[in-house]
Amino acid sequence: MKAIRSLVLVSSDPTSMERGAQEVFRRLQREIKAFGLEEEVPVTMVGDVGRHDAVPLVIVYPEAVIYGR
Repeated sequence: MKAIRSLVLVSSDPTSMERGAQEVFRRLQREIKAFGLEEEVPVTMVGDVGRHDAVPLVIVYPEAVIYGR
């Protein structure tokens, strides 16, 4: 097992899902796998992240960078 380099979270509240969060999740997984980083950079969906103005949101840790629409 490799060390976790980053953690990618994709919002999955109802509004995020309506706006394509599942597709964002799939594409992130595909890109990470293409670079052979799936063991170092897990991607997971999380519930309500408390912001709804730009969902779906992608949060990358440990930097806590937030990407939205």
